[in-house]
Amino acid sequence: MISTIRKRDGKLVPYDNYKIANAIFKAAEAVGGKDFAVALTLAKNAEQAIGTKFHSNSIPAVEEIQDIVEKVLIEQGHARVAKAYILYREQHRRERNTRDVLLDIVNTMDGYLKQETGASTKIQMSTTRWGGLILHNSGAITANYWLENIYRALFPEAHRNGDLHLHDLSMFSGYCAGWSLRQLITEGLGGVQSKISSRPPQTFIDIDTANG
Repeated sequence: MISTIRKRDGKLVPYDNYKIANAIFKAAEAVGGKDFAVALTLAKNAEQAIGTKFHSNSIPAVEEIQDIVEKVLIEQGHARVAKAYILYREQHRRERNTRDVLLDIVNTMDGYLKQETGASTKIQMSTTRWGGLILHNSGAITANYWLENIYRALFPEAHRNGDLHLHDLSMFSGYCAGWSLRQLITEGLGGVQSKISSRPPQTFIDIDTANG
């Protein structure tokens, strides 16, 4: 059997089958389970599957171990527990991500302050720039909320990897709209219920000529 696993932060820790049993039991409790012995048995089954996939010198990542646990739960006929286990993993992932965002706020602030002051040790910011700092920090938290709670899992991963860009994540709602100049000239402004509308312009004025 393996003796070491790699945590998400890269730290190596001893493999502990009891922790797997405890995680399974917590998932089972969420769906009405009360027998810890069953969790221990399932953890042993998972351990056998881990031993089949990895040789003794391997150092699998914690996510790889959790994936095997999920598979064993499903194969052993514990689909409801498996679902609870998956939700348990997702909840903890979000909690870790939120903690990372809050812990990284120092870097977020420092990055903004250095950008605004040229990394000067003596910071003198105007009221406008203090407002910018507030928006900058709140925007980082809002962007994290969008990625974790609004968009589906595929898009946040693609955004973080740079495969695509999700625009204006720092805004919790749309703050502007783009309108085609051709459409404004030919059709006017409208089409949105309860919003300002106008007909197409009838004449055009050359501003330079009008100003003499």
